[in-house]
Amino acid sequence: MTDTQERVVINQNTNGLRFEFLRRLENSFITSERFIYGTIAAVVVVVAVFYHKHAINSHEARFETTVEAIQKLEEKMVRELNVLRGLLVSKETVVLRRWESIAGLSVSKNCAEVYKSGGITSGVYRIKPDGAGPDFEVFCDQKTTNGGWTVVQKRLDGSVLFDRGWSDYKNGFGNLDGEFWLGLEKIHRLTKSPSKLRVDLEDFDGKTSYAEYDLIVVATESKKYQLSVGKYSGKLAGDSLTQHHGYPFSTKDRDHDSHSSNCAEKYKGGWWHIDCYYSNLNGVYRHGEDSVTTFGIRWNSWKGKPQSMKRAEMKIRPVKV
Repeated sequence: MTDTQERVVINQNTNGLRFEFLRRLENSFITSERFIYGTIAAVVVVVAVFYHKHAINSHEARFETTVEAIQKLEEKMVRELNVLRGLLVSKETVVLRRWESIAGLSVSKNCAEVYKSGGITSGVYRIKPDGAGPDFEVFCDQKTTNGGWTVVQKRLDGSVLFDRGWSDYKNGFGNLDGEFWLGLEKIHRLTKSPSKLRVDLEDFDGKTSYAEYDLIVVATESKKYQLSVGKYSGKLAGDSLTQHHGYPFSTKDRDHDSHSSNCAEKYKGGWWHIDCYYSNLNGVYRHGEDSVTTFGIRWNSWKGKPQSMKRAEMKIRPVKV
């Protein structure tokens, strides 16, 4: 069998699997819907019998009280069944959108489009920000401020080493369900269209804060993935990124900062270093009392003293959603 014939067979098998999945999903939905309406019909019959029984055995005043109580019970049951139906519809929509995304049938540009198409549960989805490159998987935050955030960086437990070279920071590394760096090339593609940035922080006392920037652009590799950010807003965190505006990205094997030494090498993480930083969310992960140090995951304007964060997330969303 030739390569062309093999590809034809593979495509035929793949299409067959797609249609079979959609057929089963449709049958599952129809079965669930019939169950709900059947339950409502049964409730109506029971209520009717109950009405008749009390009409015979009760006095008029007691009957009216009972009827009112039954009506309220019926209304409550109908409301709960409607909620159940909504949950079933939502669940099956999420499954369908996730499967379509994985199978390549429907690929959104970003997590905001994923949300609009029914993917309202936070998790891993496949996107294609532009038509110029391949699609790829991302973690979508669909809970924070109405969802639609594509997470590009996450620190939470120190399970992933961030002291890496240019190639890793370009292409990305880590686990999308845990700690990761999405990759400068992917972030560049995401920020080709007008996008905003949100930084969520948590310290070791459980206190949280955030910073938002109404615009973020990461340039091409030829421009060393230079960072541009817009106007700051936020709660408690303060602005520790505007100072890095206009600076290229640096790693331990590509020194583009303005310091006499290599800041990325010294502080163990790639970043848009100046000489060296006001923020450094890719620094060494510190634990508990060991977090009070100039080394670590830093956002200087919030704590006002050398202290590393317990958790940090960087996420991007289109300006217009």
